[in-house]
Amino acid sequence: MTAATLGAHAAAPRRDYGPALRRVGGLVAALLLWELVAWLGDMPTFLLPRPTVLVDSFLLRADVLASAAGVLLVEAAIAFVIGNSIGVGLAFLVNRSVVMRATLMPMALAIRSVPVVAITPAMTLAIGFGHQTVIAIGVLACFFPTFVNVSRGLRATSAAEVQLFKLYDSSDWNLFWKLRFKTALPYLFQALKITVLAAMTATMIAEYVASQAGLGYLIHESYTRYRYIVVWQVVIVATLLKVVLFMLVGMVERRVVHWHKEN
Repeated sequence: MTAATLGAHAAAPRRDYGPALRRVGGLVAALLLWELVAWLGDMPTFLLPRPTVLVDSFLLRADVLASAAGVLLVEAAIAFVIGNSIGVGLAFLVNRSVVMRATLMPMALAIRSVPVVAITPAMTLAIGFGHQTVIAIGVLACFFPTFVNVSRGLRATSAAEVQLFKLYDSSDWNLFWKLRFKTALPYLFQALKITVLAAMTATMIAEYVASQAGLGYLIHESYTRYRYIVVWQVVIVATLLKVVLFMLVGMVERRVVHWHKEN
């Protein structure tokens, strides 16, 4: 092995596993505390079941939970894509026209201000009971954060940067694609971190009211039948899914807009 190779190996950064180990340690400590509190306090199952009891029954209901989680993920993914696409499209429109901005922004704000629980029954009456209503509710939850954030990002370019592009006789498309859109990307990913969680939450609420499938419906069915263990299991599965999806969006963000982090 040459001296240059040895130097390269020596200069290579070592991975720091400290933060990951601290997170795992914190999670284990929280689970142990949960088990201890539930055991010493002799908590009823519906109030605070022990983690060991939840794990044992997880194995018995793994197929049911996996099936319901799959339905939720598909519905939330469709709502996520459609809602964010609408949000990005509306942001482009209001960026091009002051009249469109004055018209669309108050309308979008009014639609987003209606609580999901309140609008779900109305949407069910309008478009029917089932997946279409669940996806529509998810779309409504997703589009507004993306609309607002991308609108801000498209206007975040400085006058000096725009003037520099015009100085080189750059086309409007080149100005948009290489400057405005690139500037808006960090804003877009901040919105995606919000909407990936909003899509899951909104679709679960809609499933509770307007569907017969998914984790939201499983909560409703289990609650009405006094199967509180299942309710807790659904809560845990939904929480884990949200954490994983949030981390995935963060990983994509670090890959796509690494230049923003560096700057």
